[in-house]
Amino acid sequence: MAIFSRRTLQRLLNENATFLKKRQTQKHVEELNKGKLETEWEVVLLNVFNKLGRVEHEPRFNKSQKKIDILFSSASDHRVEFLADITTVSDKGIDELNPVRQFADRLDDIIIENDLKGAWTYEIGANVDEFHSKNETPRLKLPALSRFDSEIFNREFDNFIKEVKQSRENRKIHEINEKGVELKIEYAPSHQWTTTGILGINYKLLTHRRISDSLYEKYDQIKQTGYNGKCGIIICDGGCEKLVEKHTSQYGRKTDDVINDFLHEKKDIDFVLVVWVDWQIGLEKKNKVSARVYGPDIFDPDLKIFFRLMFSNLSKLFPYPVYDALVATNYLKFTNNSRLNEGSSFGGGMEWSPNEIKISSRSVLDLMTGRLPQDIFLESHKSVFESFQKDKKLIISVQIESENEEDDDWMVFTFGDPDPAVSPFEMPNVYN
Repeated sequence: MAIFSRRTLQRLLNENATFLKKRQTQKHVEELNKGKLETEWEVVLLNVFNKLGRVEHEPRFNKSQKKIDILFSSASDHRVEFLADITTVSDKGIDELNPVRQFADRLDDIIIENDLKGAWTYEIGANVDEFHSKNETPRLKLPALSRFDSEIFNREFDNFIKEVKQSRENRKIHEINEKGVELKIEYAPSHQWTTTGILGINYKLLTHRRISDSLYEKYDQIKQTGYNGKCGIIICDGGCEKLVEKHTSQYGRKTDDVINDFLHEKKDIDFVLVVWVDWQIGLEKKNKVSARVYGPDIFDPDLKIFFRLMFSNLSKLFPYPVYDALVATNYLKFTNNSRLNEGSSFGGGMEWSPNEIKISSRSVLDLMTGRLPQDIFLESHKSVFESFQKDKKLIISVQIESENEEDDDWMVFTFGDPDPAVSPFEMPNVYN
């Protein structure tokens, strides 16, 4: 799938069906088949909280049309009961509205293509005054990606590049300040390749606004139910790069501040729970789900005990995550629609030891059905298998090895000692 494997999610769907209505499970199935990360988190969290107590999904209160995700009560004594809604926060839309990365990449390509070695800098303006005085959404003053050619990389910019090429020993500046675009690109002579940028608004500020908006939106939905008990909001990482960063940005803010300020203002919200994936790179990676809880100054003692118990068992409560949200988002973005309902495989991955080779079982099946061209398969695997063949070793067993509920298995080829079926006869050991 994306964050969690499809095998894992199907298992959770089966388990959740014991306490969810048929239409609720059907909705989860349909949304998972569309690749929705927010539904992955919802399915997982419903499963987790049901292990800790009793969960009612989308309860109705006072004829309210708002469907809140979780009404939880502890299993035996009911000392802990709360209503909580789940929201998944991502950077989706931020890049589209503020395509600074695309701009920087395009500028770098042009500089390299024209061999314009030098000190390049750019400054991008932003609606700083409007943000502080009118509480507008922070926005960089760049055009949409579709208007880059007409408003940035146009004839005037081409002339600027020509001037730089013709007089590389002189400093040159190109400025745009019209149609809501505020941009300055500067060239200075240098023997080094450098490109640096200054943004009018720190990128973390854009993320902070997204987190804040999500909190207030969920708050309004919870209050419309008229529920009078404890209430909470669960924020899940859907590809929000700065969600779990704890250090302060240039504006003196960090994610902790955003959440704590919200709780200070909305004292009828008892907690905010943040959930994300710690993704590790490498063969020995041990990905895990992590969480952090925020509460008001006087944290309810029963909730404190509850979350302490929950956090001490995170690895048992949460399933193994294959990817974190940022990687999962890119995986879904670049996955062909025909393979949207296939989980990620080990592909050309391979492990080997003196008597063993492990390769993707799905790759073998794709090879046998013609889905994977033979030349591509051989490019990844031929040399290792050839080394065993040169040592006159034959396959003596083939087994399937599963790992962490991932959406692929290892096909394990075990090789024996040099075999007389493919090697010269030798003197029997009895004469040694």
